[in-house]
Amino acid sequence: MQHIELIAKVSADAVKSFSDAIGDVNEKSWENSSPEEKNRIVDGVIFRINNPDATYAELYDSLTQTDEAVKIDDEDNFKLKNYLFFSVVDTLKGMQFK
Repeated sequence: MQHIELIAKVSADAVKSFSDAIGDVNEKSWENSSPEEKNRIVDGVIFRINNPDATYAELYDSLTQTDEAVKIDDEDNFKLKNYLFFSVVDTLKGMQFK
């Protein structure tokens, strides 16, 4: 598994775990995501790595410009999920994996 894809998997699964904890059953694990969803997650990782000072709104804008399926149902939970996503990416991006 490539470094970026590994970060995407961990990020997606962290968001899925958080979502389950708050009763949001709409998030999918990495393994249950479609190839298109996985590509969107990888794009989010790449966006964050290339734009470390980007806001959640800028991430949302970058995703919705290319994918009309992205929508926000709950603004507060969206921010929390993106904070978690960014935190995982930021933590793992400089690490070396075997």
